[in-house]
Amino acid sequence: MEQLDPNTPAALPPPGVVPNFDAPSRAGAFTATCVTITALMGIFVGLRLFSRMRYAKQLGPDDYTCVAVAKFLAVQALYPPLILLMKSSLFLLYYRIFSPHRRTRLLIYAGIGVNAIFYTVSFALVLYFCGHGRTNRHCNGDSKNLAITQAAFNTASDVYLLFIPVSIVSELQLSKKRKIGVTAIFMTGSLAVICSILNLYYRVLLSRTPDFTWFTMFAYITT
Repeated sequence: MEQLDPNTPAALPPPGVVPNFDAPSRAGAFTATCVTITALMGIFVGLRLFSRMRYAKQLGPDDYTCVAVAKFLAVQALYPPLILLMKSSLFLLYYRIFSPHRRTRLLIYAGIGVNAIFYTVSFALVLYFCGHGRTNRHCNGDSKNLAITQAAFNTASDVYLLFIPVSIVSELQLSKKRKIGVTAIFMTGSLAVICSILNLYYRVLLSRTPDFTWFTMFAYITT
């Protein structure tokens, strides 16, 4: 029996379809980006812990949650618990800085509570959609709307996190120059808002395109 050539198509493509056996890959760019981001994360977390131990002589709850985020990210943990820890670290940092201000404490309590409820429910739904016995096809299909909802909530909560410190700085007894400087530091959080908006865009795009894996890289990176 004659052997078939594995490099030869078994049949002609459908009318109007152009075959592409040399499809480009984004695997290299994705790997390089993940390695770079992970390395930068490790450097900044290390600097944070060093400065806290050097000047404060102790670590706080926000530092421990920051380390937990780094560990979760390193082992590629599920999205909901990772984001919950990340945002909790920021809320706890704000609490350490602005706890004397009653309105800010209430905003922080509300933020932690709402985020905890949302991401706990999201985690349960992820386990349901992608748990034991569910194929990747079912997981990707059923969880698309959940991913869009998570991205939209993540964008809103990032704006909320940016609003808290910026709103309170104007009430501090500082010179105008120092207020501008402190506000500028917290406004670097707008980069997270931009990434959240981009992530929401790519999540919506993923729900509408048949080429899911081609655009997945952008959704993961902006997460």
